[in-house]
Amino acid sequence: MISTALIDVDNTILDFSKCAKSSIKKTFIDNELFFSENIMPIFHRINDSLWQKLENGGITKEELYSVRFNLIFKELEIDFDGVEFEQQFRNNLFTACDPVEGTYDFLDYLSSKYDLCTASNSSYYQQKSRLEKADMLKFFKHIFVSEDIGFSKPNINFFSQCQKRLGNIPKNELIMIGDSQTADIAGAKEFGIKCCWFNYKGTDEKSNADYQINRLQDIKNIL
Repeated sequence: MISTALIDVDNTILDFSKCAKSSIKKTFIDNELFFSENIMPIFHRINDSLWQKLENGGITKEELYSVRFNLIFKELEIDFDGVEFEQQFRNNLFTACDPVEGTYDFLDYLSSKYDLCTASNSSYYQQKSRLEKADMLKFFKHIFVSEDIGFSKPNINFFSQCQKRLGNIPKNELIMIGDSQTADIAGAKEFGIKCCWFNYKGTDEKSNADYQINRLQDIKNIL
């Protein structure tokens, strides 16, 4: 019987697309750079590619941060230090907390039945700050993030450390809920726990997750 839900943060309960856009726009304005809408598709393409490499063990998070905006600026032909911009961007991201539609009802429902823990490949203080500002921190018993755990999803050591910190509860009491087929679903599957794929983008992509939801409120049909 499920007792604890591990829940991803970005594009599961916090809308990373909106948060990233507002943070990038603010950083552009702060540096007197011209912001245009064509920046975001390039950001998402390069960002998604880098995070995929990180999940596959091809780069570290530090390497991702050191090259992300330099790659973006090279493509946009913007003459600005990408490493400096990266730091400012992540500082602005600390307070960006746009929720995914239905998040509060989702968390209120789940927290009334299960212990909730975040399971995120990100910075501890960044995610804690954003969740606190969004008034979501109160729903979680634990904040598990790769920076603190020492491993990134989908590495099974991420999940085993979460299990250990939960007092080595049986695997059949755990479920992972998230939007990433690789980090969340593949990782949970390999570790041997139940998983629910949140089809955040509403694609026709197939998943081998135990469950699938296309809206957060659909979790009530599963748990």
